[in-house]
Amino acid sequence: APASPSAPAPGAADVRAVLPPTVSTSGALVDADGSGIIDAGDRLEVTFTVTNPSSLPMSDISLSANGGDVSISCPATTLAPGASMTCVGRVRVDQADVDAGSATFPSVTARGVVSDDKVSAGVPGVTLAIAARPALSAGQRVSQARHRHQDGRVGRGDGLVFRRDV
Repeated sequence: APASPSAPAPGAADVRAVLPPTVSTSGALVDADGSGIIDAGDRLEVTFTVTNPSSLPMSDISLSANGGDVSISCPATTLAPGASMTCVGRVRVDQADVDAGSATFPSVTARGVVSDDKVSAGVPGVTLAIAARPALSAGQRVSQARHRHQDGRVGRGDGLVFRRDV
């Protein structure tokens, strides 16, 4: 019987691709306390789109951060060939981040198993700038003196006019 077009030719090796997961990222700063500014206690959220580029299913999929006090959650641990899923990572913004003007989610390692082969891929960290808070400064100075004694010196009973700069 002739071989079907999709079946390998007799004697040909059935080659299956075993590839590590591919991961793309995007991040956003979240104003968790609703203050209108990003400050300590808010968070940096990173979305990881994990794809199985192999021609075989990938199992035991996990993402782990390389340092930092972070959390990462994924909806599944298995992906069919060519399938993707979205995982979310979170890290709290602290005062040092605010002072530095940026928050960083550390690098991540994505791991899985394809046909009993362990595969992994490194994912660079994500750094986002934190907008500077509007600064407020105030000052006060004497802009004019009304000398009652006409001696050119400010003394008791003289009037002062203050100027306030905000």
